[in-house]
Amino acid sequence: MISAQLIEKFFRNECTSDERELVCAYLKDHPEAVNDFLSVEMWEEFQTSQILDREISERIHANVHHRLFHRRRIVKRIVKLGVAASLILCFGLAWMGGWFKNHHSVTDTSAPATVSTFSWIESRNTSKSDSVIKLSDGTVAIMKSGSSIRYREPFIWNNRRDVTMEGSVSFHVAKNKLKPFTVFAGDIATTALGTFFTVDYRPGRKTIIVTLKEGKVVVRSSDTLHKKLEKDYFLMPGDQLFYNRETLVANLIHSQEKNVLVKAGNIKVQYNENKKPDWYTFNGTKLSEVFDQLSEYYQVDIYYYPSDVRDKYFAARMERTDSLDSILNDIALLYHLTINKKNGGYLIKKKIQ
Repeated sequence: MISAQLIEKFFRNECTSDERELVCAYLKDHPEAVNDFLSVEMWEEFQTSQILDREISERIHANVHHRLFHRRRIVKRIVKLGVAASLILCFGLAWMGGWFKNHHSVTDTSAPATVSTFSWIESRNTSKSDSVIKLSDGTVAIMKSGSSIRYREPFIWNNRRDVTMEGSVSFHVAKNKLKPFTVFAGDIATTALGTFFTVDYRPGRKTIIVTLKEGKVVVRSSDTLHKKLEKDYFLMPGDQLFYNRETLVANLIHSQEKNVLVKAGNIKVQYNENKKPDWYTFNGTKLSEVFDQLSEYYQVDIYYYPSDVRDKYFAARMERTDSLDSILNDIALLYHLTINKKNGGYLIKKKIQ
C-alpha cells in the first residue's frame, strides 16, 4: 500500500527515481487515486499534447473536457480515466509538481514545454427567446431558452473544435475539413466538418436527440474509454438519432422512414350527402388532420408528405358550396405548397424554392 505522504511527495516532484517508479506502478492499478490530489482547476491547466502520444492525448482531452462541464453537479464524483490516466501520471504529472510550488512555473526543465494559455468560456441563455452566438471559427450556435455551451478560447485546439452543451442548441458549422467540429452532450459526441444540426440534451430527461438538417455528421460515445454506444452512427439530412440514457440504446430514424407519402383519411367521422353540414370550421387544426377531414368530406384521395405539413395549423370556415379545389389552393398559397391533381385525387408537396 502506498502512503498518502508518498503520493503527495510525487506530486510535489520530490520523489527519487525508485519512489517515482513505485508510485507509477500503484497509480496504474488505482487511477482513481488521482482525484484525491488533483483539483478541477489543475485539470483545466494541464496540457498533454506534447507529452503523450497524440491519440492518447486526444482521448484524455475528450473525457476530461466532457466531465469538466458538469463539475458543479459532480464535484464529489470520482473520475476514472483508466490506463490512459496512468500514462499521464507516469510521463506527465511529475512535470506538474511545480504547480504546487508555483502555479505558473514548470520545475522539470528536462520535459518539453507543454503549457499554452487558454480560458474556458461558458455562455448561457437565460432569456425566454433564442440566443445567437458566433464562435471565432465562424460557426453560429442558436441556443433555446435555458441552454448553455462551453468551449475553449482560443477555440481551435490541437486541430479540433470542441463544444460541450446542455439544453437545445442548433449549430451552423463553418466548414473546415482539417478541423472537425464536435459537440459533447452527455454520453454522446456529434462530429461534423460543416453542416447544420440540432442537439437536444437536458440532464433531467432520459433521451438525447440529434437532428441533422444539412450535411453529414457522425455520432459516437463521448467517453472513448468507457463507450456507451455500441457503434458509430452516421446521419444523413432529415435523420434523427434518439439515445436513451437509461437503457444506453440508440435508435436511428432515417428520413426515408419518416417522410414517405401518406394518404389522408381513415378517420372516424364519415360524411355522406345527407349528413354534410352547411358549414364547417377549422379552428387551428393540424394541417394533416385538415387533409384527413377534407378527404372524407369530399370522398377524394389526398396524398402528402408529413415533413411538408409538420407544425402547420389551419383556421378557416368552410361552406358547403366551397369547392375542394378552392380550399386546397388557399392552403397551398398560405403554406407554399403545390397541388397536383391526378386521376381524380390530389398530391400535395412542398414548393421548391
